[in-house]
Amino acid sequence: MKNIDTSGVVTKKLKEICPAYKKSPSVDVADLVGNWMTVFTQPEAIDCFTVHIRATTEMEREIYTTKYGNFSSSVDWSRCFLQVGTPLGKHFLQGNGTESGLMENIIIFEDKPGKYK
Repeated sequence: MKNIDTSGVVTKKLKEICPAYKKSPSVDVADLVGNWMTVFTQPEAIDCFTVHIRATTEMEREIYTTKYGNFSSSVDWSRCFLQVGTPLGKHFLQGNGTESGLMENIIIFEDKPGKYK
């Protein structure tokens, strides 16, 4: 999604990726911290599960920069203020909530010991 303009105008490309996207107010990322239960309208298809969202510290963001790198400039760790723990692993949310609450979901996989993608 790094080529999508989310500066306040809903672009055609963004609507293609997420047809449900609507311009909305900003969110305060601090308000998202806590335990949340997912809800699905078709529980037979996907089990509901709990996610834990926590704020990352400046030191952690610096460590992630060194440990993972920036994946060809697609990840700016200084903008990854939230870490989401799910049954499937860790996710990092990149963005500060000012772009209609839109944040990029960063999922890191360990390809080989010490090699991430």
